[in-house]
Amino acid sequence: MPKDSRTFGAMNVKSAFLMTGLLLVPALTLISYPSGAPINRSGSPASNNQTCTSCHNPVGNSAESIAITSNIPADGFKPNTNYTITVTGNANGTTTPRMGFCASVEANGAHVGAVQPQSGSQKISDFITHQSTSISTANGAKSWNFTWNSGSTSGSATVYVSMLFANGNGGDSGDRTRTSSATFTQSFVSQEENTTPEVAVGPNPAQNFTRFTFPATTETQMLEVVDLQGRSTYRAAVESGSTAHFLNVADWTNGTYLVRLGAARGRLVVQH
Repeated sequence: MPKDSRTFGAMNVKSAFLMTGLLLVPALTLISYPSGAPINRSGSPASNNQTCTSCHNPVGNSAESIAITSNIPADGFKPNTNYTITVTGNANGTTTPRMGFCASVEANGAHVGAVQPQSGSQKISDFITHQSTSISTANGAKSWNFTWNSGSTSGSATVYVSMLFANGNGGDSGDRTRTSSATFTQSFVSQEENTTPEVAVGPNPAQNFTRFTFPATTETQMLEVVDLQGRSTYRAAVESGSTAHFLNVADWTNGTYLVRLGAARGRLVVQH
């Protein structure tokens, strides 16, 4: 074969590889992240508030929604206990054949407890995301479960979720992203290590006025009422020999509060 023919043939082969490579670039871009979102995309403080928009070009749309639920009891989570957290996306009528998500559990800008995947989800670093086999929607909705062990978490923990609603056009344009969060509080019992309440509260639940009764104090003590996040909402000095204290809660937020007086404990529920 003449030299120039061999050179021409080699150039054709090289050109074919280059063309193949160029064709693969958009193909990979179109695939995006079906096998799981990158870390640091849950929209949380520990994510530097980054979401799915870091890789996608979303359009404005308010129809889609995210629901975050769990089997954490109404009175809060206990230490070193496993709970199931469910993340559900709903397209609410928009064209969304696929969905993906990234989630994390944090407090004060740091991950708390430990997360573990369940069927359809996976763990990447301290984040939970989808698997490639769990991105197809059914009737415009998709749910994922994962396990959260509370560990030594105290006060409260917030679940942060960023979700992608893909329109199935083969690219990342026109997709929609949403973020949501849900905060769960520590159990009243776990905070006080099962201390028997010694401050009687009545009426309880209270709407306007309530009364605390307790054994006679032998010295002036500070009575304090805190919420389930440990934030003080009321403080008053109780004089020596006192056995009762009245409190107006008419303008308080509905919820459960912890009453402390020395070593004595009680629980107040405000319900208007």
